[in-house]
Amino acid sequence: MPGMEFGAPGSGQGPQKPIEIDAKLGYRIASQLWSGDFARVVWERLDGVETLTAGAPRITMASTMPLDAMRAKLYGLLSEHSLEGPAALESSGLLGDVIFEPGFLAVVKSLPREEPSATKTAAGANPPRTTRRPRPQPGGQPGGNETPEWQQRQQASQAWMRTSEYFVRVLCGRLAAAGEKQFALGDDQAQKKLPVEKIAEGAEITSQFSLEWPTEAAKQAAGSGLPLDPMKVQYIRLKQVGKPKTILGFYKRQLRDPDVHELGNNLWAESFRKIPQTDRKLNVDLLITAPQLAQPQPGQPGQPGQPGLPGQPPSPDRPGGFTLGGASSSAEPAETEVIVEILSLEVKDPMPPKEE
Repeated sequence: MPGMEFGAPGSGQGPQKPIEIDAKLGYRIASQLWSGDFARVVWERLDGVETLTAGAPRITMASTMPLDAMRAKLYGLLSEHSLEGPAALESSGLLGDVIFEPGFLAVVKSLPREEPSATKTAAGANPPRTTRRPRPQPGGQPGGNETPEWQQRQQASQAWMRTSEYFVRVLCGRLAAAGEKQFALGDDQAQKKLPVEKIAEGAEITSQFSLEWPTEAAKQAAGSGLPLDPMKVQYIRLKQVGKPKTILGFYKRQLRDPDVHELGNNLWAESFRKIPQTDRKLNVDLLITAPQLAQPQPGQPGQPGQPGLPGQPPSPDRPGGFTLGGASSSAEPAETEVIVEILSLEVKDPMPPKEE
């Protein structure tokens, strides 16, 4: 009968109480997980890490904590062991079930990264700049089958580059899901903020997400027990018809000194720089996917029709889980449906300040 609640048939139980959703539950849990005491325990356990393989579970836990100090700690640890490459972290679930916090992307991008020279794009971009490594001198080659150090550095930096793109795609996929709900609810705050100055004419917004800490609303919901280090995240996903490289040119002009990577008929542009006269870093990623033109390759993320989602899971013998720089074509493809994803992230620079 309308207005009455009953237990399950034959259960003999009375009316069931409706489930009450506690909107502040997430903040209360976070106040325990990100608190000074627990963060101190995680910090101290990172001090004992001798290899990335042995320390992967601890690093994974730390990657979920959106704290400036934890990002700096993780950068120092990963930088010290960067020659080991990212395989151990990938195997620990960082690109799967583990929900890493957005600022961890800045940690990974701060490591030495290098794009294979063969993937320099026809869009006119140069590979990310890296520190020049001296070639081994005659007589300085290690004995036996040991890999020279310069080659280890090259292999590791290329693996970190591949993995950084994987992180971008995984994060965009999660923000796209959250943004669909936020955009559908008509969140005025989210819709007022764009990760770029303007979007292309005729583009349809399909998902939009915005987060800025600390806001007064978040402070009130979290109470005094939750640390909220400043962080800005803005994401937008667009659908439009056009030529991928033409669309790239429109958005590339809005980025500061972007590096462009060509992945078959898909494009990834990134701008990762220090904000002048501050201690903060600004990261902007632009993903352009043409689902109808995409040619799936073994281990390459972003299957056709699934922008922002990773493809084949990574494995230890395939760093990053895909090959950066698929076969590219110098000819501009005809107009087609294109998915554009733009992610903007601003956090405190995880790298220590340079000594003057």
